[in-house]
Parts: sequence; C-alpha cells; structure tokens
Amino acid sequence: MGRGAKIFSLIIIICMVLSTFTACDKDASSQEESSEKPPEKAKLLILTGTDQTEQPDAQIVWDEIEKATADNINVQIEVQSYAWGDYTQKVNTMAAAGQDFDIYLSFQGFLTGDVSKKQCIELDELIKKYGENIKKMVPADLFSDVSLNGKIYGIPSNYPVAGGTAFIIRKDLREKYNIPEIKDLRGFEAYLEAVTKGEKGMAGFVGRGGAGGLDFDLAFGPDVLNIGSDMAVFAEIDPSVKPYKAVNKLTSDSFKKRMEWLKKAYKNGWIPRDILTIRDENTLLASGKAAALCNDMWTVNSLGPIVRAYIPGGELETFTFRDYSMPMIRMTKVNNFACISSTSNNKERAMMFLDWMRASKENYELYMYGIKGIHWNPIGDTQYALPEGVDPAKKPYNPSPWWAKVMQFDRLDKSAEPSFLHIYNQVVDAKYTTPELINFSFDSEPVKTEWVQIGTAYAEIMGPIGQGINDSEADYLAAIKRFDELGMQKIIDEIQRQLDEWAANTK
Repeated sequence: MGRGAKIFSLIIIICMVLSTFTACDKDASSQEESSEKPPEKAKLLILTGTDQTEQPDAQIVWDEIEKATADNINVQIEVQSYAWGDYTQKVNTMAAAGQDFDIYLSFQGFLTGDVSKKQCIELDELIKKYGENIKKMVPADLFSDVSLNGKIYGIPSNYPVAGGTAFIIRKDLREKYNIPEIKDLRGFEAYLEAVTKGEKGMAGFVGRGGAGGLDFDLAFGPDVLNIGSDMAVFAEIDPSVKPYKAVNKLTSDSFKKRMEWLKKAYKNGWIPRDILTIRDENTLLASGKAAALCNDMWTVNSLGPIVRAYIPGGELETFTFRDYSMPMIRMTKVNNFACISSTSNNKERAMMFLDWMRASKENYELYMYGIKGIHWNPIGDTQYALPEGVDPAKKPYNPSPWWAKVMQFDRLDKSAEPSFLHIYNQVVDAKYTTPELINFSFDSEPVKTEWVQIGTAYAEIMGPIGQGINDSEADYLAAIKRFDELGMQKIIDEIQRQLDEWAANTK
C-alpha cells in the first residue's frame, strides 16, 4: 500500500470514529429530549357566559382534557358558566376583588374599559412565545380588532365577521296571524302589532342593542364605525365619506330615525314597558314571554330546541335587512375574544391552552363537543349528530364556544336550526371588504373626565329617550344640552383630531 493510500485509509478510520461519537451524542441528546418531563400541572379557571348553565357532564370532559394535555402543557381546567345577563357583572366583581381566574370571554365594547382597569394583560410576548397555532388559525387582520395603542389584549374568536346578525322571531306566531315572511321594517311592524295584540301578556321587541342591534340599525342608515365605550356610543364615522368626519351619534340622522321609530313602537306597545330593566332577552324569547329580538345567527341554534321543547308548536325563524347578493362592508370588529386575567397565576399556561385549542381539530372538538361517541358522533368532516336519546334542549355537555371559536374546525349539528342555516349559508359565501377605517382606534385619555361623565350619565338620561319612553322633543333637546354641558363636543373634537392624524399617517 502506498503512502497516499495509507493516509487515505487513516482519514476514513478517523471519520468513522468521529461519526460513531457524533451518533452516540445524538442518541444521548434524543434520549435527553424524550425524557424531558412536562411542566407541573396547572389549574386554569375559565369564565364565560352561556345559554345553558347546567351541564352535568362538564367535569367528565374536563377530565379528558386533563389527560389529553398531560404529556405536553399539562393543565386541569374548570369552566364557570353564567347566564348572559349575569356574566359581565360576575367578571367585573371577581376582578375588582382580586380573585384568581385565568381566561375570560370579553367583548369589543368592553376592551377599552378592561385595559384601563388593568383587568387583562398584554399578550404580544406570550403569543410570540407560545402562540404558534394561534397565529396560523386566526386571520391576521383580526388582531388589530383586539389591540389598543399597538398592543394585543385578546385572542379573537374566528367566525364570519360581517353579516352574521339577524332578527329572531316566532315563526309559528307569524303564521298564526297570517303575516307574510318579513323582509322590511313595515313587515316587522305588522308582526309586532299582531302578536302584542293577540298574545296576552307577551312582550314584543326586546332588542336593546348588542351585536344584533347592528342589523336593526340597517333599517335607519348605512353601516358606520361607532366610537364609544361599554356605557355609551359617542360618535359615528361613515367610511364612504372622505375626508372622514366624526359625527355626534346622538344628533345623527340615523339615530333620530331610529329614535322616532322606537317612540312609535313604545306607544303602540310593541316594546315592553319594563324594557330598561330587562337583563336577559334570550330567556324571554325562549320561554314564550317575548316575540322578537336581535342577536347573532348562532343564538337561534341555542334557543330553537328550547322553544320547541317547552312551547307547543313553537318555532323560531330569522330574517335580516341585509342584501347578501351585494358586497358588504365590515364595519364591525370581532366581538368575542379571550383575555388573560391580570389576576392569573398561570399566564403562560393559559396562553399554551389557548394555543392547544387551535393546534388540532381533535383538541378543539374535545372542548367544543365533548367526548366522541358519548356526547356526539361525527358525520363526515363538517357535521355531527347527537347520540340517540339526547335532548337537544338539555345536552349533558353544551359549552359556550365564544371565547375560542375556530371556524376552520367547526362542525355543524346535523339537526341545526333551519333558521340558523338560512343566515349562515348566505354569510359564509358573502363577499365583504374591510375598510382601512376599521383600524382607527380612539384613545379617550385626553378627554377621560368627559368620557366618564357622559358614560355614567348616558343610561339615566338617554335610556328612556333612546327606547322611546320619554318621547317629547323637549326631553331630547334637554338631553343633548346636558351632554354638551358634560363635554360631548370636546369628545367629538378630540375624535376628529385623532382621526385626522390617523388618516394622514395611513396615506
């Protein structure tokens, strides 16, 4: 063997030895990684509102989630569910008392207040570190909906964000009084007149606003961006009018038209006399004590089975003033999102769990539908059926989806309400645009005194007027004068200043 061949053989031997050591090193590393233990178990308390507070099988499902997460994020969850009329007050009370809870459902109208009260925490760093699946599953533009001053405070629910609201009425009563299918405000009036006169003790329209109120507003004006707090709406901005102009909501044409209609409705008995004290309009409709309300399209899926179970011949249906054949403008920010409480002792694990919910269809289905074969049975990839004998009005497991909804993973109940599908099938195929204006975020700090003063006085002063109870022009003018004294124009001017500055920087 020549000198060169010997050197070459020596190099091969050295490489083989090094390769062996490297392989051993990798094996050791792999063993070390595989033996890495999951973190110590963390208990997470989640707060949400729901249509069905009693869920006897909830603990069984939570136990399964505990098992499913044992080898990774290792959490044990408890979900405290409250009736919608009590939910917000419960969260506020627990937060004010400094009670420990981890994740809670919040709403667009409460975001500014939650942040100013330091009730929830900034999530940017936690999302960056633990939110890989959140970033994949949540449309990027929705994060601006839950941001203030460039910081993210919520994980948006992912659902159709334009055109998903509707009127919900009693179909059986409409047919009983020979009212044609409702397509406009005149048809709605005919229905309310017939039902409130013909059904003893039944309230008519119990819509006080909320998400579904947006559909009602379409009867009086175009989609606009509303600026306000969880207590009051101060201004509106029409995206079709440039340069953008902030208009006092209470003196706008659409508000005046709405107010005039509500005066007529209250006078005619279409709106109940106790409208200002009603706390849970959904329950009134489901129990046969009310004839109509506005809400999101999913509400009818929850209420429909209850109505059929407890009202002989009872049936719900939906209608809307929208024309789904025409492109819509998304002027509504995502309304439902999960926040992490500032009182949480497990903030990182809470974010891990929010991400885990979006990591796979199986994870999502376990929380949303329960245990396969016990609480639901799959039908293809997009539907499910309840097991035989399960009462849809009293499901043993029926959680609220709103703090973590993921449209890509959703299944529709095989027996979904036809009135839900009537809206849903139009919404999912509808076209809409999101104007740049939706990203305008108003900082109320420069007018915080006026903001709080008007917000506090709003319900007392504007509630009776806005619902048509105090119906004189003098009442309305006195209210406008009072709001001016409390600083309404200062607020409008500040909105306009920030709007002009924002518009200049977005060109």
